[in-house]
Amino acid sequence: MVLSQVARMRHSDLLDHHGYRLGYFHTQDYLPFSNASQTTFRRQEKRQYIADPAAAADGRLFGKRVALTGTLACMTRHEAFQVVADARGSPSEHVTRKTEFLVVGSTNVAVVGPSGMSRKHRQAHDLQQKGYPIRIVDEDDLLCLLANEAV
Repeated sequence: MVLSQVARMRHSDLLDHHGYRLGYFHTQDYLPFSNASQTTFRRQEKRQYIADPAAAADGRLFGKRVALTGTLACMTRHEAFQVVADARGSPSEHVTRKTEFLVVGSTNVAVVGPSGMSRKHRQAHDLQQKGYPIRIVDEDDLLCLLANEAV
């Protein structure tokens, strides 16, 4: 783009041309500025994870509600939720009293603070303190559970 063309463009047109968006308010929250495309900001519809019909009903995750927090090293969040569903577990986006496993991946201390615990991790820890049987495991433990091994 030639400099003379840039000088004649409106601010919003220039941002759109380069794929930038300013932050904007939603009815429920604020989405900050980002260089991500506009489609990134659309709320994701809740994904449905279909269990593998051939999966055994006696696995360690059978009927268990599993939540994830942090970044997993060997798979994406979507893949992890699908693997949990294939093991006949129930993947969950949130930690609640019904959660039975919280899988903790790596976290960014700059984001979560000096404790190194995400909001979900703190919620699970608080629920443990109140007597709820939530097991906080790491990614390796999840892989062992998927392989039907004891953790």
